[in-house]
Amino acid sequence: MTISKSTIIENIYKIFYDDLASLTSFSIYPAFPYKDISSKSSYPIMVLGSPDVNWENLTIKRKKVSGTIDFEINTTDAKTCDEYTSDAINHIETQARNLRTEGLIKVELDDTDKSTDQKGELNIHTKTVIWSFEFVFDKSSMPW
Repeated sequence: MTISKSTIIENIYKIFYDDLASLTSFSIYPAFPYKDISSKSSYPIMVLGSPDVNWENLTIKRKKVSGTIDFEINTTDAKTCDEYTSDAINHIETQARNLRTEGLIKVELDDTDKSTDQKGELNIHTKTVIWSFEFVFDKSSMPW
């Protein structure tokens, strides 16, 4: 992976995507998919949002940025929505060392939110999880 200021967003997304993709029970999308998802067998679905990066105070000498990223777990059952969410949260927290080697530091759970929507005849339970982080995009400045 090439690390530079011009690829910060893509690199952060890829690090989180690669980490969460190892959870085999999820299909991960960058946005809610435009496909036939009218059956229970189409779920669970994870939507990994694009990172929001704080560009304020970014200078030529600055080697890191802070930001947030969120993902949504969508299921047809409230209980499994919570279970998949717990699994994903636990996975990210236990992978902190691997995330750190990729330049993501201070990865912390910021907030969660839950909602239920009707899609056709299905009740879709959605849990949104928001993470904050700092991303060191100049590997030569990492102390490890």
